[in-house]
Amino acid sequence: MKLVAQIAFSFAVLSAISFAQEDLAAVHRDDFARWSRVTTLTPVEIHQMWRSMSHYAQEADDDSSIELLDIDSLATRKQILMITGAGMPHCVVVAVFDADRPHRKIWQEDQGPSGHGFCDRPGSPADIKIDTAKNIRVNIALNSDDPKISAPVFLGYTYKWNGTTYAREPVKESAEPRSEKRN
Repeated sequence: MKLVAQIAFSFAVLSAISFAQEDLAAVHRDDFARWSRVTTLTPVEIHQMWRSMSHYAQEADDDSSIELLDIDSLATRKQILMITGAGMPHCVVVAVFDADRPHRKIWQEDQGPSGHGFCDRPGSPADIKIDTAKNIRVNIALNSDDPKISAPVFLGYTYKWNGTTYAREPVKESAEPRSEKRN
């Protein structure tokens, strides 16, 4: 009887995993179709770009979703910005692709030089912007145990185009308090 219970439990677990993977695949297909409707890219192209950003060998293991697919901000360089996110805490991966087919990945980053991922902190999501010079700016909140600090402290990384890829600008890195107001 014990063996039958173990087999039934194993079957239930495998069925749940299989269902979750099928459900995740459907979520991804819907995600690719939605972004295809708001860009000039096909779902297949979006899938290939998303997949090239994955840290997982098996696609079924990747629970990330596309948070931004921007074909306009870097269009003067013929580039596409894609941001994916997943996990708890929620962390993002930022990548730039060539706008010309087959959309070769030019650059990707998921953490700063300190090894801290681009992750949300309670009440302070990671913030990625393109500035007027077409640099990529990533701001992440730092955890602070200092009770004297009332506003979040953000660490900002600026990545500048060097003609081949995006390179972090060491002089632009800063930790500064910032209000939570957004424009």
